[in-house]
Amino acid sequence: MKNLKSMLPFLFLFLLYFGSTQAQNVDRVKSIVKELSSKKYHGRCYTHRGAEKAGKYIQSEFEKSGLQPVNGKWEQPFSFDLNQIIKVKLKIDGQKLIPGADYVVRRNSPVIKGNWDLTMIEAQHLKNPEKMASLIEKIDLENQFMVVDLDDLRKNREMYDSAAKILFGSAADKFILLQEDAIKDYVVYGRKKSEKVVISIRKQAFNKSAKKLELRLKTEFNNITTNNVMGMLQGKAEHDSIIIVCGHYDHLGEMGPKAFYPGADDNASSIAAMIELAHFLNAQKTKPEKSILFVGFSGEEAGLIGSKYFTENLPIADSRISYVINMDMIGFGKAGLQVWNGKNEPRLVKQLKTINNHGQLVDTLVIKENTPNSDHYYFTEHDIPAIFLSTGLAPSKHYHTVYDTFDNTDFGRMKEIIQLVAGLVNADQKLSVKK
Repeated sequence: MKNLKSMLPFLFLFLLYFGSTQAQNVDRVKSIVKELSSKKYHGRCYTHRGAEKAGKYIQSEFEKSGLQPVNGKWEQPFSFDLNQIIKVKLKIDGQKLIPGADYVVRRNSPVIKGNWDLTMIEAQHLKNPEKMASLIEKIDLENQFMVVDLDDLRKNREMYDSAAKILFGSAADKFILLQEDAIKDYVVYGRKKSEKVVISIRKQAFNKSAKKLELRLKTEFNNITTNNVMGMLQGKAEHDSIIIVCGHYDHLGEMGPKAFYPGADDNASSIAAMIELAHFLNAQKTKPEKSILFVGFSGEEAGLIGSKYFTENLPIADSRISYVINMDMIGFGKAGLQVWNGKNEPRLVKQLKTINNHGQLVDTLVIKENTPNSDHYYFTEHDIPAIFLSTGLAPSKHYHTVYDTFDNTDFGRMKEIIQLVAGLVNADQKLSVKK
């Protein structure tokens, strides 16, 4: 590793870049987040071609920043099955509830339309299969929605797991789950279509004495095609190594036409950071030693599908990849910057800490174990060094809700993280973290 003296000019250059033209560059970051979290992209899902439009926008921004296509291509297409909610209307005792604010529908639910009675299921019935089976026999399942208070069950994790197995393993096929944080529940994509309808409702929006439910739910199950978007910043010709900087651009779309998930923090924030980083690196007079491949993944919210496909179909030889920096949710959070898989990449973390300390950027770096819930994961499965940077895995009231908006984004925090990543990829391009 180079000594600190050799790192500082690069870090100073980036601090100067953001300092002298700070308004211009922060404005560009803000503009990108605002654009991608706007309604024109329909939550960057696959209805109304939302993800496709977002991908095209990102490609155009990659081009503006000076990046080049990879092997002549900006896109890497792939396909997967998906169940999507097209329309939903829910009334309880004639009172209309608001999707995304009062309730969410599990996204693998089938098409259903009609009116039903409501039956409360007490926790005692969910403690053993015999009691549940006995209760089920007495209920007219065709004409009943079963209502369960999940928060009561969650007081005991073992009981909760057992109850869930009994409940969803029963013959019942229509459920309402009551919970405080209901609007964060079951919002991720449905890869398979279920025969069971599950609606999660905020406890404050539901009267336990309610008797009737009216539901109109339209879903569509399709094989969809989407794209990873990529662009290359070419380093010095004599250097064959590549650093990958990545993050997903897809989000949760809509839950019917009236519930829109903007996804400003998750993950327009990281896409904006990548584009700003590309502008900075291309503005330097001297090319970086290593080439840098920027990748925006699709299909992350459906289960890391885009990054899995990418690692199985790399557009470059895996032997050329020095390391991977994945960013996911860097625009909100008060718990410092979390470095996931950092405990498995000590040399990379040491470099990161050195740059952070001397640049006085992020207040706290929290070094974590690996986690399989973001796009770095499949790189690690292929023995490619990777870390995942996030401020958003600490509890956030906006995570996976309709309130993850531009106005709730912390651009000061984002600027610090962009500076840190710029320092890392630029400060010591000879760093090797290959095992």
